[in-house]
Amino acid sequence: MNEYVGREKNMIVQGMETKNGNYEKPNYRLFLRNELKNVLEFEKFQFELEVLTAAGASKCLKENSKFTSLLKFIKEKLVKYQFDFKKIQLIEEYIYSENFAFRLIVNDGLENIKKDRFIIEAFVRSFIVRYFANEMNEKTEDVFNNIKRSLYEICGERDPQFFGELNRRLIMIDPRSKTAFKQYMEMASSYKNEIEYIYNKLFEEAKKRGLLVYKRNAIENKNLESVEEKNIKQSLENTTNLENRELEKLKEKIENYELMLNIYQEQIEELKAINSELQREKEALLQDRQQLPEKILIKLFNDLNSPQFGNLLDRIYIYANGFEQADVGTAHEIFTNFLAVLSLYNIIGHLDREEYNSEINVKKEEIGAIYRSDKPVQSAKQTFVAKVLYPRWTLNQKIIAHKFVKIIS
Repeated sequence: MNEYVGREKNMIVQGMETKNGNYEKPNYRLFLRNELKNVLEFEKFQFELEVLTAAGASKCLKENSKFTSLLKFIKEKLVKYQFDFKKIQLIEEYIYSENFAFRLIVNDGLENIKKDRFIIEAFVRSFIVRYFANEMNEKTEDVFNNIKRSLYEICGERDPQFFGELNRRLIMIDPRSKTAFKQYMEMASSYKNEIEYIYNKLFEEAKKRGLLVYKRNAIENKNLESVEEKNIKQSLENTTNLENRELEKLKEKIENYELMLNIYQEQIEELKAINSELQREKEALLQDRQQLPEKILIKLFNDLNSPQFGNLLDRIYIYANGFEQADVGTAHEIFTNFLAVLSLYNIIGHLDREEYNSEINVKKEEIGAIYRSDKPVQSAKQTFVAKVLYPRWTLNQKIIAHKFVKIIS
């Protein structure tokens, strides 16, 4: 049984069987994003995991320890977040399922890895975190192209295996905002020595395997020089061997293209799932927004009619319909509590006792603009004498009704 399938039986997120009987592992990145969306910035957390994975792998190679030590190292560094058990378990499963290349490197050793693509994946991932560990410029303009340009200087050509993996990883962490870029620099520089160690190990292994263009050219030039010194038989054997090697390279390239296609397809499905989730959230917010006025009115009714404030609406109804007579004390209590409920909604009346029934001069243009009035002003006069009767009202300190005056003359 596949190592992952065997372990997956005890995981909290289960895979599924496809129509053709193959096993399809779950999209842990999507599960993790949904679980942590209300906890922290997921792209930042994703980058932190990349840094810790590279640093942990470096530590394991130095100490000759296994992948379980890398898991332990990462979990220790995440204690600061105080995640609950479920989140910790999900993170552990994500690290295990998404780090097959580093698992092979740590458990089996670099030289024992047969497939070049695992060396390329680990190399690109260590290259990215190393870029941020050594980058001193905080400018984020065109950061994707700057990173790609740096990799191009190492690879010598835009090898689809290297740049396919690079594009995938950059999309996952998205360092384009200035805040994220600075945070990534700080996180990576904290493990600069460990990152440099694992990067150099992978760089040397990539060179040894002829995965970098200038190394491949050197090997090919050396072969060309030796061909001239060999006899016809040896030349034929070399030709046969070369054809076999080219065939193997072609097979592996096709395999890598298929892998990249699967990776991009996986990203497309993930983005579709995220988009669907966002649409559901948008619809829920719109529905809440539509129901908000009704909810506010229901809450206002419940507050006005709550025993805490003396069942105001019930009592007003009784008195208004003549079932009982309200004395002055009862009426004062009802009105006071009514205003108290309105204040819970930040609806406040403003009128000093000295202002009430006082006479003031009001300009014609102020009526309707800063004063409410008992009647429209049609006179040619520019100034009027008015009596202040009712307060100014505010909602959240914003005026919603001006003071009410009665025009006298």
